[in-house]
Amino acid sequence: MKKIYKKLLKKLLIALSYRKNNVLIKEKVRQLIRKKKYKVFPVKDVKPIIVNYPFYTKADLLYLNFFYSILNKPDANFISLPIYYNVVEPVLNDIKQLRGIKDKNYLNILFPSVKTPATVLRKMNYAFYDKDFNTLELDSKTLNNLLDCLSVDLILKPSNDSGAGKSIKLFSKERGKYFDRNGLELDLSLLMSYPDFIIQEVVRQHNFFSQFNQDSNNTVRILTYRSIKNNCVSVLHRLLRVGSKGNFLDHDNLGGIAVGISDSHMLNSFGYSQFGDEFGIFNGILFDSIGNVPFIDKMEAVACDLAKKVIYGRILAFDFTVDIDGNVLLIEINAWRNGISQYQMNNGSVFGSYTKEVLDFCYKKQSDLVITI
Repeated sequence: MKKIYKKLLKKLLIALSYRKNNVLIKEKVRQLIRKKKYKVFPVKDVKPIIVNYPFYTKADLLYLNFFYSILNKPDANFISLPIYYNVVEPVLNDIKQLRGIKDKNYLNILFPSVKTPATVLRKMNYAFYDKDFNTLELDSKTLNNLLDCLSVDLILKPSNDSGAGKSIKLFSKERGKYFDRNGLELDLSLLMSYPDFIIQEVVRQHNFFSQFNQDSNNTVRILTYRSIKNNCVSVLHRLLRVGSKGNFLDHDNLGGIAVGISDSHMLNSFGYSQFGDEFGIFNGILFDSIGNVPFIDKMEAVACDLAKKVIYGRILAFDFTVDIDGNVLLIEINAWRNGISQYQMNNGSVFGSYTKEVLDFCYKKQSDLVITI
């Protein structure tokens, strides 16, 4: 009876995921139609690989149409978000085994040699720790003493789940206390409301990256894939993520955009919003004039080295920033719910030449997936 319940629950969750994502893609398609930029993927001339698998549905064609309309190239290796979220990612990445990787606090424990933004305070499993993971009995006096010694801006974010900028707050010091832009004070009551968090010093960015927007921490995302055939790690995509003016986060759902970076580390001429709006100029910066993006070699080296060590995750997205002194800093590793739209809008299909390898493997293994109750 329990096995039957699990199968039914699995089908329900997949159906809900398809429904949610299809609602979003229909809205994006409607926007393209209104702007007269919508084009239908030429399936008769270029047969998409995903149509060869039983998990393909007609709704998946909307994603192909969307990506084709933006990229202006009929890439046969495009895959839809529902297929990625429900077939590919659950097979390639074991979420239960990767929860520690997702926790930003654990990065310093698991990979102590990798540089990260300077940490001030941590909360893990409802307990407080200092930057070196020593237990703290935190009260208002202890917190005030800690903050009194600081003058830099601070960023507070959940250490386990801050996707799309959820619950991330920026604090600046005013009259001896830390407040966010809405007047919220960084105090003990606020910290008690978070089950987990990490407080870090705001990074003074390298001039190359700060030029795109001095208000936000403009990051580079590197997507890696460790092959199911030979375990070799490859860099699939690189994106520069730029925040909108006045916003300290670079997320595209908050008005930011992503710009592709080529294999030769050249910045693309155009970036895109989450709805596929094209920008050759953003925040006054002409992308076509930028050329080579520095520090990518160092970022790729760190990403590939860590990707070899994260055994239970084959598809990983690494977020990096670079400080004023040229130090490459790892912000976080995204191990699940990795959005793939920006890769396919900016650079082409998410898996490229590995698409058939990935889909064949995931199709064979997806029936083995179980839901833990």
